[in-house]
Amino acid sequence: MFCSHDSRETQTYENLVGCMLRQIVEISGRQLSGAVKSFCESAQQNIGGAHKGQPKHEHMLAALAGEFRTFGRVFIIVDGLDECAEDVRSRLLSCLSTLLDDQQVCVSILITARPGFKPEAQSQWLEIEISALDADVRAFLEQKIDENERLKKFKQGNLIKEKITERAQGM
Repeated sequence: MFCSHDSRETQTYENLVGCMLRQIVEISGRQLSGAVKSFCESAQQNIGGAHKGQPKHEHMLAALAGEFRTFGRVFIIVDGLDECAEDVRSRLLSCLSTLLDDQQVCVSILITARPGFKPEAQSQWLEIEISALDADVRAFLEQKIDENERLKKFKQGNLIKEKITERAQGM
């Protein structure tokens, strides 16, 4: 899943977990499990009620875990978690932690965020800092410039490469 600060209104906890659930159901190609049917019924009952169409957290988590159990292993990638609103981020991390703790679910999770981002429940997560080397950035730029006829015409190509490499700062 991809998180973007431009989509904060639509990137709610319910939408992100619902997206994971939809993807796993589509990948499985099977009929809906009992957990997913229960989740859908719960969501339907809440339409117009106090929750205004938002399914309950417990039903979402149960449906997700139920679908994950039908696979040998599930990989979840969350790109740009730092871009989510703090409350969404907190609830999503709680959901993912619950899935990690479930002994019947075999899940591997990769979360990317900007340098310096520290999740609240960081004791459960392994942090690996990854940064691009200046040589890698230059090589990438050289390849892109060589592939593009318009960019090849710039006489200041080396200066442009150096400035971009300098400003990338390992990103």
